[in-house]
Amino acid sequence: ALFDTAHALGARTVVSAGLFGAVGANPASANEAAFHAMAALANRIGAAAKQAGLSFALHNHNMEFRRFGGVTGYDMLLAETDPALVGFELDCGWAAVAGYEPAALLKAHPGRFSLLHIKDFQRPLRPRTAPGGPPGAILGTGFIDYRPVFAAAKGVRHYFVEQEPPYRAFTSLDAARQDYAYLHSL
Repeated sequence: ALFDTAHALGARTVVSAGLFGAVGANPASANEAAFHAMAALANRIGAAAKQAGLSFALHNHNMEFRRFGGVTGYDMLLAETDPALVGFELDCGWAAVAGYEPAALLKAHPGRFSLLHIKDFQRPLRPRTAPGGPPGAILGTGFIDYRPVFAAAKGVRHYFVEQEPPYRAFTSLDAARQDYAYLHSL
């Protein structure tokens, strides 16, 4: 039914913002087995999407960057999903909150990212991989430098600006204007 809806809307890609619940995992405490299960499920969804004439991508938050020894959950998802079936929508803001440079991720995994979420946050006190994060910020007023991200974004087809609420010091329209002005300046 979701694929039918995507076709009706003219979408070419369907995106999951997390498969934790689908594999019975709590995002705050997911273990290695949960990430292996998410990768397997993503491959099955990707195959079904491809058969339906769509592409499938995974969207990250900061929880996917939890470390298990020398590897993160996100590393597992990248390594265990079939690039022909599963793409990635890199949420640059959440990756940065977790302590990872979005540009480095793009360079390390060429061709895996076709979509980018562009957002900014106030600098966290320390990297955070538990659910939640610091307050959102208007682009260019937080701690993420997007110049290297855009330079490394080879093969990215779509960029989405996402302003994290709550809107305390500004309205959503003010944020959109300022986000646009920042991006235009780059």
